[in-house]
Amino acid sequence: MNLRKSWRTIAASVVGVSLLVVASISFAGAQNNTSGNRAASPATAITSSGKVTAKYGGIVDLSKLPTLKAGSQNDSRSLQTRDRMTTDQRAAYRASLASNPRVASSGQPMALPKSANAGPSFVGGGTAPLLVRSVDGLTEAQSCGCVPPDQAIATDLSYVMEGVNNAVAIYRASTGALQFGPYSAQSFFSPVFHAGDFFSDPQMNFDVMHDRWIVTWLEIDSSQTFDYIDIAISTSNSPTQPTPGAQYYIYQLGTNFEPNGGTPSFCDYDTMGTEVYSLDLTCVNFRGSFVGNTMISLYKIPALSGGTLAGFFYNDALKISGGSAPAFRLSPAIEEGVQDAEFFVSTDAGYGGPSQNLGICAFTNLRNFDTVAPTVTCQNVNLGANYTDPLAVRQSGGPNNIDPGLGPKQVYYKGGRLYIAQTTAIGGVHDGIYWAEVQPQLTTQAAHNPQWINGAIITQTGLSFYSDTTDTWMPTIMGTDENDISLVYNYSTTTSFPSIVVTGRKATDAQGGMGQFVGSYFVAVGTHHSTFGRWGDYSACAVTLNSVTRGGIWCAGEYAGADPVWNTRLYNFRTE
Repeated sequence: MNLRKSWRTIAASVVGVSLLVVASISFAGAQNNTSGNRAASPATAITSSGKVTAKYGGIVDLSKLPTLKAGSQNDSRSLQTRDRMTTDQRAAYRASLASNPRVASSGQPMALPKSANAGPSFVGGGTAPLLVRSVDGLTEAQSCGCVPPDQAIATDLSYVMEGVNNAVAIYRASTGALQFGPYSAQSFFSPVFHAGDFFSDPQMNFDVMHDRWIVTWLEIDSSQTFDYIDIAISTSNSPTQPTPGAQYYIYQLGTNFEPNGGTPSFCDYDTMGTEVYSLDLTCVNFRGSFVGNTMISLYKIPALSGGTLAGFFYNDALKISGGSAPAFRLSPAIEEGVQDAEFFVSTDAGYGGPSQNLGICAFTNLRNFDTVAPTVTCQNVNLGANYTDPLAVRQSGGPNNIDPGLGPKQVYYKGGRLYIAQTTAIGGVHDGIYWAEVQPQLTTQAAHNPQWINGAIITQTGLSFYSDTTDTWMPTIMGTDENDISLVYNYSTTTSFPSIVVTGRKATDAQGGMGQFVGSYFVAVGTHHSTFGRWGDYSACAVTLNSVTRGGIWCAGEYAGADPVWNTRLYNFRTE
């Protein structure tokens, strides 16, 4: 499908945005699966691998930091040559990208008829979420001089914070205009920074339970054999100057979670989640090659006022189906309010496939985190439909096919449901988005107190994709309290450049359908091919909910714009 020929004008409610015709399909056997759990293995109680305490470095004031100058390349050029999946794992993944086809014939999707996928309108009368604002964010030249950007985003009602490798900037939510920064990660974390280190993989969240901004970043030693997780927690509800904020408590966590004598392990592909009591992190650990994964849960309440930030870590508890190896991609959930548990999830991404596995760990008894370790139980769940590792993504005019990354990165828990999305190969010829809405289940307290994970109800599982000559990748999926869903991702073809697309579904739409066939549009149309094959692994969204902006979602996405390396786009849309 030629990008330029595939779009037509939306009605006046979304001026200047274009539609895509999208094929949204559900999987045979996965529709309306609300009759019971789909556990693929018994639940297992996990013992902590050890305690961990972050080093407190003091307070930093963003209002006193120097701003970065465009084109300066700052202090992170070394990231450009860093191939983030190292040695054995990278070689295996590159080999799998070259093999074709790779999707097994069993469990192939079944197309929904178009009439079954025509749902009610979103706010504003459109068939897709209403686009409110779209502005350019940080660029390669403006920030780190590195590849890829690994963008992150957080928002409250007034500000939007964006992070890319080694740079952070703050924008006005009302206009999208740059308000403060950009600042380098090195200056942001100056109280704990080690000379010669560089930064990668920012994660950020506005903690609505406590009105605090939380930012984490990998600080990487120049040898690239060990690193740290730097953590910043705002002292107030303001992300930067002037009053009442600008100040952050700064912490640093060592990441040698799987030690091997004197050889440290290296944390990569980190992700961050939050719930009312805990700050939760994950690491994929390397020691030359992939050696395992780590889940970390920190009791954050004392750290909100500059106190101790400590907790527990758990090695290799999330495993691929059958339990033969640790999962390569895992993420904690971002939660709002007091829930029954904090959930960590993984897929079998990185192991080829096909697979139908979803790994889930539940961290319960978090109310008593200050005196006792959380109760941690894990289980593999059958999603009922196949996914597999993605193929290399195609683009127009590029010297390289794009490496689309693996697995889900950002996971939201909303209204009792986990929302998961990742890139999958389809038919062995192109890439699409595999997504799932899952209701994790806990045991009764009579059976286990604190509660254990007890399978999951697979509410729906589906694919969103276009034609055999089109690739879609790098998804982020979010649900609302009303179980409406938004989905954002990248798009390109052999004749078009990497772009950003938004789509969604109403809770009353046919199960497994996404996009309503005409319910998709571009928020950023690529104008250049990506000059590097490494696209990245992070796509990020953040939500603000109140009576005025209900269902308002901000996202940060990467696309190929005028900058030949990468641009980011910040965009705001409403689902409710």
